[in-house]
Amino acid sequence: MLYCVYMHSVASATRNKMGERVFSYLLAAFLLFIPLVAFAQDAPAGPAPGELAPEGGQVTAQDLGLYYGEATGLGTEDIRVIIARVIRIGLGLLGIIAVVIVIAGGVIWMTAGGDDKKVLLAKKVMTNGAIGLAIILSSFTITHFVLKSLTDATTGAGGFGGEGAGAGGDAARLRAYAGSRHLGTVIQDHYPGRGARNIPRNTQIIITFREPMQLESLLKDTNGNGTFGDCVNGQCDSINAENVKIAKSQELAQNIVLDAVDAVAAGEGRTITYIPRDYLGAANESVAYTVRLAKIKRANGTEAFGGLNATYEWSFTTNGQVDDTPPSVLRVSPTGEAGPDKIVQLTFSEPMSPVGLDVDTDASHFIRIYVPKADGALTEVKGRFRALNEYRSATFIPEEACGQNACGEEKRCLPRDAAVRVLLEAATLLRPDKPTGLPGSGLMDTSGNSLDGGGENGVEKDGTASGPPAVAAGKFAPDNYFWNFRTTNRVDVSSPKIMSVNPVATPVTGGVDPNMQVESQFDEEMNYATLVDNVKFDAQADAPPVGFATRMSEEELANGAIGTKLLITPAMPFTEDTYYAPRLPHTIQDASQNCYYPAIGPGCEALGNDNPSCCSLRRDVQGARPAGPEGCAEALVE
Repeated sequence: MLYCVYMHSVASATRNKMGERVFSYLLAAFLLFIPLVAFAQDAPAGPAPGELAPEGGQVTAQDLGLYYGEATGLGTEDIRVIIARVIRIGLGLLGIIAVVIVIAGGVIWMTAGGDDKKVLLAKKVMTNGAIGLAIILSSFTITHFVLKSLTDATTGAGGFGGEGAGAGGDAARLRAYAGSRHLGTVIQDHYPGRGARNIPRNTQIIITFREPMQLESLLKDTNGNGTFGDCVNGQCDSINAENVKIAKSQELAQNIVLDAVDAVAAGEGRTITYIPRDYLGAANESVAYTVRLAKIKRANGTEAFGGLNATYEWSFTTNGQVDDTPPSVLRVSPTGEAGPDKIVQLTFSEPMSPVGLDVDTDASHFIRIYVPKADGALTEVKGRFRALNEYRSATFIPEEACGQNACGEEKRCLPRDAAVRVLLEAATLLRPDKPTGLPGSGLMDTSGNSLDGGGENGVEKDGTASGPPAVAAGKFAPDNYFWNFRTTNRVDVSSPKIMSVNPVATPVTGGVDPNMQVESQFDEEMNYATLVDNVKFDAQADAPPVGFATRMSEEELANGAIGTKLLITPAMPFTEDTYYAPRLPHTIQDASQNCYYPAIGPGCEALGNDNPSCCSLRRDVQGARPAGPEGCAEALVE
């Protein structure tokens, strides 16, 4: 068609001028869009691996312009990305036109048949086309150089998407905020943590999602048995390196990623453990690594990450050493006597592999809870184990229902008035002189070291891993761990109480350190699983959503009792001059599965008709009193 246009333009000077004018308009449009596309291509560049937003460089929701698609129910792709794609298509068409113009000039010349006017026209067309292409290419180069120079001068960065500390400037902070919000919402937890240091070279990389995922988007069925995330005859499935990129931070931009990585699924498809076949980093050197997740899908096929870039990434640093210290058990609960509604909860000395730990008892598992039958034989209690608290803790909820708590939620109980024995099985050692365990054979830490159980109550723990005991010795001997307690017929009906929070609620004119963590102290042991599942973090309407991780520990109180301390760690520093409201709803429970009802805590003096619940006294993030007790049971109406 262009060839015909230019052939017709030879016959008329007016048409010739019109053709030149059209080309000028196309060129002007092209140059007009160049700065936009240059910025659009640079803006989504990644942050500096291992770095968060530079000090003082907080990004506001107005800067980001994110999250509105989710709020309105529209697509979650950022509008600027959509515009950039449209512009790229337009630029591609204009580029094709410019090239065709040059070709058309050549065709006119070749078909001129000695006509000087046609030859002159062909030269003019080809010259103008070549000049136009040169201007287009040079304008792109100049625009990119100017934007890069401005970014370097104002942020001290190494350019868009550059590597190293501080690289990326606003683009880095943009991606960091856009991705960090997924922690605590889409992603429940991961190990190593964000910005973690002193990580051993033989670490595993573990990710737990809030819901079951489409495993094909996270790993490959390498052993070919049709099941994703398992091992067959020593051959495990492997990482999907297209969607899950594990790389040295300085090499991620070049897409130099690890692909020799085994992958095992646990927790009903929510937890994936990645096991590099070679040690990370280098001996006696600190090496930064970045993990980037993209194109991850839920089990129902929908995208897990929405918004700008649709990714989640974090960094950690290896310490140049290999961890050969076996894990041990630090704390178990319950002990002595306990009500049948008391959950089993235990904490290890270090993060543990969730394989065989985050599992239903109908699958392969390495913590077993036994009660004796009338003939003396042991019967295993059915239920569900969960690995929580940076994989340092495990919680067991029995299968058998036994009533309701004050919020109408179902309680699940161990057998009543029974002697209960809990057994933790160590992994089989690959070599007798090394603590490394055989994957899938028993409890191991995140470096693959088998449990140093120490027998009953860990009294024979010796700092070395010996593997499971010989058959002749029985299961209840080193290097397994076990303890005993007895259930009663009495259930616990007392509600948990909050003793203190930090930071305290501030007046409208107040403020706290943007880098501080949020703490809450309870008066008794809490059910860790309900804290992880139900704690929320509200922010004012125009602020970025808060990504966060929850950590729990047991603290001795002034009265000698033991209470759970909850620590909420934001994934990014808080935005300055912004209201935040951590929310502990009534759905959190203590270790006896009693809900937070009434919601007793700081500021509540007594229960009664005038003050049925602290929840009814809750202020929203701007300090105003809400119309109703949002997040509380319906009975708690002011």
